[in-house]
Amino acid sequence: MKKMSQDAKKYVLIALMAVYYFTFAGLESSFRNFTSAFAVSCSLNLTRHQAADVLAIFYSTFAVFRAIIIPLSAFASPAVVLWSSISMIGVATFLLSMFAESSLFWLQLGVALVGAGIAPLFASGMLWVKNVIPVNNKVGAVFTMGCSIGTQVYCMVIGSYIESQAMVFMYLMTGTLLSFALCFGLANIVANLIRREKRKEDDNCKSFVS
Repeated sequence: MKKMSQDAKKYVLIALMAVYYFTFAGLESSFRNFTSAFAVSCSLNLTRHQAADVLAIFYSTFAVFRAIIIPLSAFASPAVVLWSSISMIGVATFLLSMFAESSLFWLQLGVALVGAGIAPLFASGMLWVKNVIPVNNKVGAVFTMGCSIGTQVYCMVIGSYIESQAMVFMYLMTGTLLSFALCFGLANIVANLIRREKRKEDDNCKSFVS
């Protein structure tokens, strides 16, 4: 019965991380695909050239922080990196929800922070879950499917509103970030339960051997 309970916790963790990758893909693909469209369609009425410059800021901070995370991972745990990224994106989406249509500066700053915050999420999430449970081909396929479905769903939803109600994009991103943070928080709770059960099993084995 205890073994079944442990297996059930692993399945719950896999399901939560599938939602993690679903929302991650929604965030990343949405900012990649709709930042320029938002800049043109919102009340700022930027030109296509100016909108492309805003999108370039996203790609620049994304690339810089993707490069930084490689050496940083030697010093910071995946959990620390993930919570830092979530906090950064949280600040960014709040700023964008409040000021994206009223100031080009805040739009650029918010997009820059999102690019920086999103960069470590995929790799650090995978490292984090590998420290809790084995990630075989089946588990990896579940996460990949979550990413694929998330990309398609968000593209369809945002694409329906971006021209007529541009701020729906930013509000949806804020809600997605909150869901992402909640999902990872729950995953941490389940992971702690799994680790605690493993420690008990290891202690029992040591006691039996001694």
